[in-house]
Amino acid sequence: KIQEFLPAAVMLPPKRLEVLLKQALVLQARNCVYHNSDFIPHISNSSLLEDHSCSRDMFPTETKQILEHRDEVLHCTWSNSGLFLATGRSMAASISGNTTHSATSW
Repeated sequence: KIQEFLPAAVMLPPKRLEVLLKQALVLQARNCVYHNSDFIPHISNSSLLEDHSCSRDMFPTETKQILEHRDEVLHCTWSNSGLFLATGRSMAASISGNTTHSATSW
């Protein structure tokens, strides 16, 4: 309760170190060249001895399926189930198709 009356320069807020470490992990994951998921490393399963970096082997490098587009694709997104891929073209049309691979297997 005494922290309510003292400025942060005198006494740090509770769990301040934990907050700073979480922010560092989020920043490292966002700056990781091969990080391709929304997963953010957690303090409990991350090492503080080295920076976060994903292996190049984790990045998809082979074509699994080809969609029938005639112009460039401007946007694509997976369905909630991970079985459908919707893509948007410059002509404001979209193609939604059942894929042979789910989003998690790519």
